[in-house]
Amino acid sequence: KGHAEDSAYAICTTSLQNAGEAIFEAAEESPILDRVLEGSESRVLHLLGATGVVRREELNGRKHLVVPVVALMEGVIHAVNADTPEFVSGDVLKRAAASWIGKPVTLGHSARAGKQCSASDATIRKDSGIGVIMKSEYLENGRKLSQEAWIDEEKAKKLDSRMYESLASGGREEVSVGAMVVANSIAGNHNGKGYK
Repeated sequence: KGHAEDSAYAICTTSLQNAGEAIFEAAEESPILDRVLEGSESRVLHLLGATGVVRREELNGRKHLVVPVVALMEGVIHAVNADTPEFVSGDVLKRAAASWIGKPVTLGHSARAGKQCSASDATIRKDSGIGVIMKSEYLENGRKLSQEAWIDEEKAKKLDSRMYESLASGGREEVSVGAMVVANSIAGNHNGKGYK
């Protein structure tokens, strides 16, 4: 994505969905990661994510909503920048789970000059950052990546009071996950959905 290797992941709220199915959106490639993950592509996944009970905690002297999120699930998805559907395995989610801890939560997609950029960028965090991922684990039951998004209450109220009120009352908001993807060309079928 054209940013530091340590910021290859981000979570942001958004309301992009295609006919109710999760989708990806192309993002910039990272020169740093290109050397490490030759042939990888950067993607952003959109899906409904809040689950469980929201609670309130304090972090660094600020009040936060702690929102349980299902960031990703094993399954077949069709990325906007992919010609065919792709399979995301639970094993991949399991290996990557801990790497999400400390990544930013932003309102909307982080962008500069009309191009997606890292949500870890200081200006992006200042302008649209509303929190951080503080827990991230893979759950075998459901084969999903479960996380806690710690949302700064004051900042969220200021940037999007509707979204804040929805979360505070236990409502659901859609999340978008930015990640580097290494895809292969192996065709298959998962739960009746084909992929390549």
